[in-house]
Amino acid sequence: MMATWADLGTTLLPVLLANKDNSAVLRDVDLNTILGATLPHLSDKLTAVELRAFKMSVCRGVKLASLAGAIFNHKDNKKGQQDTYIFYFRELVGHSLRFPDTSNMQYLSHCDAAAELLVHCPEYLSFLEIVRDCKERAGFNHMEEKIYQGLRDLPTVTELAALTLYAQAVTHPYMHTACCQQNGLLLGLFHGQLLVHIQKLINNPDLLLLSKGDYSKAAFDGKEWERPEAVHAVLKLAPCLPHLRHICMGFFTGALKTWMRFCVDSEEGGAIMCASNLDLNAAWISSTNDHNEGALGSYRAWMHLRPNATEGYFNTQAKCRYNGTEDFIQTHIATEEDPRNLHSYGRTFDSSGHKAHRRREQVNYIVAVAQQTAREYMEREQKEKAAAAKVEATQLIEDPDGLAQLKHDNLEEQLEVHRKRFNDKEVPLQSKITVKPAKLAALREALARYHKRPADSKVIPR
Repeated sequence: MMATWADLGTTLLPVLLANKDNSAVLRDVDLNTILGATLPHLSDKLTAVELRAFKMSVCRGVKLASLAGAIFNHKDNKKGQQDTYIFYFRELVGHSLRFPDTSNMQYLSHCDAAAELLVHCPEYLSFLEIVRDCKERAGFNHMEEKIYQGLRDLPTVTELAALTLYAQAVTHPYMHTACCQQNGLLLGLFHGQLLVHIQKLINNPDLLLLSKGDYSKAAFDGKEWERPEAVHAVLKLAPCLPHLRHICMGFFTGALKTWMRFCVDSEEGGAIMCASNLDLNAAWISSTNDHNEGALGSYRAWMHLRPNATEGYFNTQAKCRYNGTEDFIQTHIATEEDPRNLHSYGRTFDSSGHKAHRRREQVNYIVAVAQQTAREYMEREQKEKAAAAKVEATQLIEDPDGLAQLKHDNLEEQLEVHRKRFNDKEVPLQSKITVKPAKLAALREALARYHKRPADSKVIPR
């Protein structure tokens, strides 16, 4: 989208969402004269420090969504507005809101945040004003001020609108199909249809902007919007956003290029498209990585609502959903005795103390690891003491002429005396001098340094 703004040649660009330090550096800079300027022109107008601060700052709708997530739904429940936000919007809109989690890498989190900000834009502005005025010293902090500026900035709102339309027309319909349990290698035709649909929206963005919310042609699957009120909010704002059409076209064009790279393995004539169904089924892969992601997050959210529930209960429910156990029961459990046996087994399992047993095993494991580490530490300490005692017991040979008769191990013992007793840092490590000639040369050099030392430094206290 930033490239599209540059191509438009307009001076009306998204507001710069610089952090606190960069804002201080750019305080005296007229941002209206440098936004959209090329790098050579920036180098002429800004100092090196100002240029670096400007490059590190971002003016995009995605950045605004990320900042809003940090205020309205911070991953640390001690930061941000948290309950204040939830209580306020529950009273205002009639139901609880949970701002999309932009602090974690999740599908659509920033697009959903953009949609949320547009649907309730006046309410978010009012909420920020209330937060500002409720403080002992009324005023925004830096992040709140940037969010407030971004929500009132038409170019930034234009980018939020483009993100919203893309999610409603492309990503949500795509994910409805892609997230089903299926072989991802069989989605080649589906991805081809997706590329065609995105190109159709690029060629005719009026399908989105002038359709009055008609999802039958604009949505990839032709079904109802995931969030109709978000599309209606964009269309209501469209007359005030003169560059929305071009920004949407630019964003969709960039997305199409990314999708084409993503789908390169399943294009016509590729190995996947030429393979037989038998081969594709033999090489079965999941269409998403959901089976590896999200389980821990789901467990955390589940335990937050059920603090007294057990991990075994969560695992049982998850396996029941994943394996289709309910359908199996409806199909194969027919007699009256079967449910009684299942209930009996469930009660036996619940009363078995499996959670206490698991905790006991975990404690025993931790204790065993600690004991093993302590033993290893004691053994290592004993070896170090034995090595130090050996160095102390070794008699230093001060005659250089007597060194040549020493064996390999005796040379190393003498070198250790210089390393440990006399703290000679210039003696190479044992791994650096592995052959006798090298050890002999190093020992002679160490002995020469020893003889040059003052007499009082040659005596090391025992």
